Amino acid sequence: MAAAAVGAEPQIDLAAVAGVYKHRFRNGDVSGARFQGEDILEIVPLTTTTVYLKTHLDFLNGHTCGIHGVADVDGDALVMTDGSTNAVDPLGHRCVLTLRVLPTALRFEDPEQICKSLNCGVRGGFNGVEVARATRRPIRYLKLLKDSADFRTAVDEHRASHAELPLPP
Repeated sequence: MAAAAVGAEPQIDLAAVAGVYKHRFRNGDVSGARFQGEDILEIVPLTTTTVYLKTHLDFLNGHTCGIHGVADVDGDALVMTDGSTNAVDPLGHRCVLTLRVLPTALRFEDPEQICKSLNCGVRGGFNGVEVARATRRPIRYLKLLKDSADFRTAVDEHRASHAELPLPP
C-alpha cells in the first residue's frame, strides 16, 4: 500500500476517530477459570495524515496481542509499518498492520499474519478484529501517554523515515 501523499487531503476525519476505545468482557481459559478481559485501542493524531496507534487485545487463556506505532492515512485506513528491528519475521517479512475505518467500526487487517506472529500469543491475532466506534471516548491521560517511552520511540522511529513528521506537542 502506498502512503498518503504529503499535502493531500486526508480521507479520514482523524478528529472523529481519535480517542480511546475500550471493551471489557468475560474471558477464560481451557480449565474453565473465568476472568475479565479488556481490549483497548488508543488513537492520537500527530498531523493531518498520521496518528499514534496503540492497542492491547485479550484472548482465551490469557493470550494477548499488543502493538504500538505511528500509522499513516491511506485511503479509508490507517496503516502502520512497524519500523523497529524486531518487526521482521524469520523469513524477512515486515509487520504492516491496517486499521480500516468503517462507518460503525474500526477493523484490523493483518492478512499475512506477520504482525500476529511477532506481537501475539498463540490464541491471539489482529486480522478481522473489530472495535465499535460507539465505544470511543476522549483520552483523559493524553499527557501521560505522550510522555511515555512507547510514544516517543514510535514517533522517533517514524520520523527517521518520514522527515515531514513534526515533533508532537
